[in-house]
Amino acid sequence: MNYLRFLGFVVVPLIAACAGAATPIACPDGLPALPTMISPASGSTNVPMTGSSIVLSFEYGTTLTLTAPGAPTVTSGQVQTLPVPSPGAGDQVPIPDVEYSLPTLRPSTTYTVDPPQPYNPDCPNLSPALGSFTTGS
Repeated sequence: MNYLRFLGFVVVPLIAACAGAATPIACPDGLPALPTMISPASGSTNVPMTGSSIVLSFEYGTTLTLTAPGAPTVTSGQVQTLPVPSPGAGDQVPIPDVEYSLPTLRPSTTYTVDPPQPYNPDCPNLSPALGSFTTGS
């Protein structure tokens, strides 16, 4: 009789509770910081359609992806490290900014700059975008 009570009060509800519920995935702690989009600054407008580039505070993959509603996805050129001044005695060596060249972009279009690494869609508080900007006409 005790065995049946155990099944009825503990095991069956436990199985029922687990059967239909998905186990949430915890967001990892201590994720690395995303680089800062230095140029163009996020939210910039009238960015030239040709000869533009994106400068980040540190390298985040070999290329970046730009997306815009109703426009084809754009992939940046390869990353290039920008020169940094030599540190003085006792100074820390600075992390160099990096530059990604861009192909010709569409006029009057708002582009979102996405990192090349996948982000975790189970963590809605993480924004995959590094920033956005709008080209001139």
